[in-house]
Amino acid sequence: MLKKSQIIKSFVLIFSLLLFSSCNEKENISINLEQENLPYLQYSLQLPEYPDYPDLSVKINTMLRTDFEKYKDFAQLEWEYDPSDIYTYRTLFEDHSNKDYINILIRKFIYCGPGMEDDYFITFCWDKRLNKLVTIEEVTGFTSIELMEYCRKYVKSNLKDVEPQSRNYVDSYIDHELNENLNNYSHFTTSKKTVTIYFASGNSAPKGFGPQEIILKK
Repeated sequence: MLKKSQIIKSFVLIFSLLLFSSCNEKENISINLEQENLPYLQYSLQLPEYPDYPDLSVKINTMLRTDFEKYKDFAQLEWEYDPSDIYTYRTLFEDHSNKDYINILIRKFIYCGPGMEDDYFITFCWDKRLNKLVTIEEVTGFTSIELMEYCRKYVKSNLKDVEPQSRNYVDSYIDHELNENLNNYSHFTTSKKTVTIYFASGNSAPKGFGPQEIILKK
């Protein structure tokens, strides 16, 4: 029997997830699951592969592994300095593909204190016709200023029930976080008609309001 600390290397869940998209088409997907309990880190990685789109699969694997390895090095250094708790890193995969785009949403959870995790998003949007990853600018046609203004207005409207004494603080926080930096709007999925932009907790509104999703009509 394998110990918990031993890695389940490249355990491919070849139940070939055939997920239905909104247009009732199926994507051929397999998930490579890797997990291990190290003295300083517990991790579980879901690494999706799209056999019909090998170039995309390489990009997904490279980015997710690079992100994980950076965190792994960080966790080891922090734990060696203060081995009071074990760090965590885990990903959950969702497919939001449709007739025109492969949409991949990765929810990432990492340690932020005893028994607590912060949540983040990693996304990939692959244009089937162009056979490449596309950017938020390409799918919306918006400039950075237009994205900033739209997203600020959307989040403030979404949080319209904030108590009056907190309104100025919340609005100032939103204005500060949602600036003209296009990296703020880089996590998204899309269809022919809409774009959904994802923000982790604290990245668009105060952390207590949780993650935010903004829907933009093209």
